[in-house]
Amino acid sequence: MEMKKINFLSSSSFLILVFTFIYFSTFLSCYAYAILDETALSMHLWRQCDAYSITLNYFKEGTSFLEPKIHMMTSTKGRADGEFPLFYYINTQIWNLTGVNSLLPRLINIFYCFGGLLCLFLFCLNIYKNRILAFTTPLVILFCPLFIFYTNSFMLNTCAL
Repeated sequence: MEMKKINFLSSSSFLILVFTFIYFSTFLSCYAYAILDETALSMHLWRQCDAYSITLNYFKEGTSFLEPKIHMMTSTKGRADGEFPLFYYINTQIWNLTGVNSLLPRLINIFYCFGGLLCLFLFCLNIYKNRILAFTTPLVILFCPLFIFYTNSFMLNTCAL
């Protein structure tokens, strides 16, 4: 039986490893870690507070998954329109294990975005059959300053990409 030699440097696994290193080193070099454990801040503070409020209401009131509530002065029942609340519900389930912590929603958002860019890489690799093109496509998005800025928040805007 003949064994095939696999060149690790030319494999997709190596590119995924390099992409992972570039992704997380980008956040370290932009000092994104400095605000990980802060509460909502910066641009769109109101929207970040809304997202945090939905998660907090899931945690404190135990509301139904499909009926999230928000702290809103114009509504007596706390109902408002928004995106599908899966992100907030997952945060609540983790808070049930760890307690309320503003670090966790940011970390989950960062890992969601990493997973999305990784899936984009794999998709491009499957479509283009070109490792260089597949590797550079998510890097263009990663090095966009707005992507880095909004990835380190409570909002799901970057996950939607």
